[in-house]
Amino acid sequence: MTKRIKKGLTLIEISIGIVIISLLMVTVMKLLGTGMSGSQKGLSHLANMEAANILMSQIEYDLMRASEITDPSIGEKALSARWKMLTDQTIPDTTATVSYQNVDEAVKRTLIEAGKTLEHTYCKGLKAVISFERVKFSDTKTGSEKQGLWINLSVSSPKKISGEAEKFDLKRLIMCKNF
Repeated sequence: MTKRIKKGLTLIEISIGIVIISLLMVTVMKLLGTGMSGSQKGLSHLANMEAANILMSQIEYDLMRASEITDPSIGEKALSARWKMLTDQTIPDTTATVSYQNVDEAVKRTLIEAGKTLEHTYCKGLKAVISFERVKFSDTKTGSEKQGLWINLSVSSPKKISGEAEKFDLKRLIMCKNF
């Protein structure tokens, strides 16, 4: 009597193989999904930090050339600020007025110089809120008064990017050196 050798797979063996492969695929997909979510959250946070730093650098550059802060008043907190600043080092007493204000979840910079108005909006596509507080200090070494602005900036990503809003807060004191 000769035994027949079975060639092929039974339906049960194929079903078990498909179940095992499916479980492995689900596990791998969950790991990849978690990694992608973390990556998107990190990129969102990085974008918020970069947008905040660009805006803060422009404000600092403008305040270093400030000759007079118009708004807000000393000790007052406000959602906008305005000051006069020196614009051209070669021509004495050449000034312009710059202002920053919250608009449509972004921050708008307006520069008025020689009758021309230039506007630029920072943090477009993000939710940005800025506030200013004008402060005054006495310099103990010289006895003179110094002024500056505390700037609070909050930048958040839209929820659609990472599933939840990623928020970055920045607070900085910038002293005015020209008055």
